[in-house]
Amino acid sequence: MAKNQTLAKPVNAIGEEIGYQLGTQMVNDYKSANPTDVLFYEIGRNILDQILAQPGCAGIKFYNAYNEMGQKTLVYVGLNSD
Repeated sequence: MAKNQTLAKPVNAIGEEIGYQLGTQMVNDYKSANPTDVLFYEIGRNILDQILAQPGCAGIKFYNAYNEMGQKTLVYVGLNSD
């Protein structure tokens, strides 16, 4: 019997370089399918560095959320390696 294998990457290895052309195509496909949705979010380096500097932090998870004014936004959470 085959052993169960974990196919998921370690947290710190999640993500990959996709290049400008594929990135542009992916964004354009989303815009076409969701013309009234929020197009992008801007995140400053300082908050990303602050989250990643937490002891044991191996990555960041982004949750969809609504802010105090009812606007779509993201909530950032540091992830440990588990």
